[in-house]
Amino acid sequence: MARFPAAILFGLVVLTAHAQTPPAGERWDVPLDPRDWKLVQHDGNERQSERTYVRHGDNAYFWNERIVSGFRATGANPEDYIAGFVEELMESCRPLKVSALDQDAASILFQWQGDCRIYGPQIEFRRVMLDKGGLHYFAYATKPGRLSDAKKELWLATLRGARLK
Repeated sequence: MARFPAAILFGLVVLTAHAQTPPAGERWDVPLDPRDWKLVQHDGNERQSERTYVRHGDNAYFWNERIVSGFRATGANPEDYIAGFVEELMESCRPLKVSALDQDAASILFQWQGDCRIYGPQIEFRRVMLDKGGLHYFAYATKPGRLSDAKKELWLATLRGARLK
């Protein structure tokens, strides 16, 4: 009879040790109006997470505009992250054009444009920032024919002004 409680205790310890920690909440303090944007993908845990938002009527694969925000609990610098990110893009987005827009000691804003296998042609503006908690990124993407100069400037200002919570 003494073995039964020990078995239950052991089972609870094993289940608790293998339970996945719930994903971290949105880390960027950027107002996304829920009437305009919906969360279509959220993967991660307390060590890393990524959220994808699209306009209502679009979905994770067929979209006209997309926002991606993410976090990785790492001390890697933004340049290393971008090098790995671009290497991954080169596998599925051809031709690929990447341009740095702004850079300071802890943050980089860059643009890339390519014709990607799954999503088709797109332009993305991505800000990558390192802080004491890890590496954070926030990106806006759209299809090339849908990006007016005014919308481009609005999103670049939004990305430049975005702050962490």
